[in-house]
This record gives sequence, C-alpha cells and structure tokens, in this order.
Amino acid sequence: MSTEIALVVIFAAALNAGWNALIKVSGDKIASMATVTLMGALVSALVAPFVAIPDPASWPLLGLTIILHTAYHFALPFAYQHGDLGKVYPILPEKLSPHRPCSACFFSRRG
Repeated sequence: MSTEIALVVIFAAALNAGWNALIKVSGDKIASMATVTLMGALVSALVAPFVAIPDPASWPLLGLTIILHTAYHFALPFAYQHGDLGKVYPILPEKLSPHRPCSACFFSRRG
C-alpha cells in the first residue's frame, strides 16, 4: 500500500471518529447529525463534477445504499442518546454501516 493511500485511510478514520464524538457530546444530536451530513453532501457536490456517472445498472444498488445510509444517519443520534460512545461507536459504524456491502460489490467487479 502506498503512503498516500495509508494517509487517506488514516485521515478518513480520524474524520469518522471525530464526527461521531461531536454528535455524542452535542446537545442536539439530530441537529449535529444534520450538520455533519450537510457538510458531507457539500463536499460530495464539489467532487461530483470530477467523477464519472455510475453505470445505470448500478443505480438500484446505489439507491438502496442511499436509503440504508440515511436510516443509519437517523439511528446514530438516537443510539448516542441512549448509550455511551465507547459502546455505541464500535457497534453502529463497524457492524451496521451500509456502505460495506456496496463497497465490496464495487471493488469485486470484474472488467
């Protein structure tokens, strides 16, 4: 693995842990999640012109991923209201994150 890839992975992990901690300690967890999600959407909108449009055959899976990820974003603040960060954080992002199956499909495709 190249140094650049390792640094990007470490940076992504730090961002993920950071926004989870921010949501946990915030007073209004729903508003904090909405803000974090909005920021992610803005960054995605800035990057979108530089990436190819997904193949139409992948759109149903992409739609399912969006639905699952939205459900995850609604569940996370509620989980943090009822559980400690040290207990909730390892479960939700690692075990229930909806992007994992879709990432596996993307990276395992042939051709």
